[in-house]
Amino acid sequence: MNNNTFTLVPAKCTQCGANLKVNPEIKTAKCKFCGTSFLVDEGIKNLDIENLNVKNAENITVNKKIKINKKGTLESVLSHYENKKRMEMEERERERKEREAKAERIRKGGFKALILENMNVVVPLLLFIISLSFLMMLSSKDHSEKTSKPNAIEMPLSSSEIIGADLDYVKNELEYAGFKNIKSIPMKDLSLGILKKEGEIEKINVDGSKIFSSGEKFDKNSKIIISYHSFPNSDKSNKSEEQKETISKKSEETSTKKEEKIPIKKIITKENNEFFNKLLNKKSRDFNKFTEENIGNIIEFDACISSMMNTTNSLTGKVNKYHFSLLIDAGDFSDVKKGNVLSVPFKIDEINSTYMAQYDENNTIKQLEEGINIRITAEILKYDSNLDQIKIKPIKMIKR
Repeated sequence: MNNNTFTLVPAKCTQCGANLKVNPEIKTAKCKFCGTSFLVDEGIKNLDIENLNVKNAENITVNKKIKINKKGTLESVLSHYENKKRMEMEERERERKEREAKAERIRKGGFKALILENMNVVVPLLLFIISLSFLMMLSSKDHSEKTSKPNAIEMPLSSSEIIGADLDYVKNELEYAGFKNIKSIPMKDLSLGILKKEGEIEKINVDGSKIFSSGEKFDKNSKIIISYHSFPNSDKSNKSEEQKETISKKSEETSTKKEEKIPIKKIITKENNEFFNKLLNKKSRDFNKFTEENIGNIIEFDACISSMMNTTNSLTGKVNKYHFSLLIDAGDFSDVKKGNVLSVPFKIDEINSTYMAQYDENNTIKQLEEGINIRITAEILKYDSNLDQIKIKPIKMIKR
């Protein structure tokens, strides 16, 4: 008795195509339907091909779209399968030869051949680079035109900050920054002044630019036109000019009277004033008495900017980007850090960052910086008892 066991597997007769079950361990088998002997491996292979292709044989088209007849089947399926494999191999071989030929052309022709072989990539890339370079050139030219001018100064506010702001505030900021040619035009469009307030700015134009950012540079003589809301019979700009003229006249009258009553005093230094010398050399802290005796007079001494911070606009509550409050110490900044000088006896309440640029000396400060040593000339304004400081108004500051 044979103890070997085996499992029958599906196969297909190579002659009639009948479905059979055969022993995979034998070489040949006989079809139960047509009696033809066939190789077992071929019968199993035929079944695998049938399962892959004949299931959709009605939709298979090969060579001039001749449809395979499902019933006769084996030769057609095998032929289609072989043709498909052959075509794929031919396609891969063709692509390989093209790549080799291309590589050979590039090897012989060098960089020029490389460019010509990849024109579909090179042309769009070149167009992109040219367009980008052109835009950068225009931007650079526009920027250089604004910044390379010797009279270029920074805009203290952006256009978005100016629109809706008060006319007097904006004009003050622009004038403080150094702009000279500012014209305000009343729109005379208000009846009640509920939705829009008198003096509220509607639009601004700086040399044709309606949109600009804070810090962007323009010529100080740029034509600035500001349109603002106003009542028909009101002209805020004219009032402002009239008020300025009135204030100027009063100031001139007052200064004339002062000149008549108070003789002009010389500049106070530590060399010609013993009291001032004691203050600067830590031998006295009687700042109040010194201020009372010399208010309105001019002092000049070696000092340093020991600290600086932005001021805040009292109308809007916004930080003034280009306005600073300065703390001035006598002596050098290196001594201030070591604690070898008086603690901040002088203060400048507000100054513009480019205020000192009007002077022509080679060592004049062009930009205020914390920690620089200076020679300062200033007017004594008043004594601040809360901070124990002397408030001063700068006349000139030269970097030491």
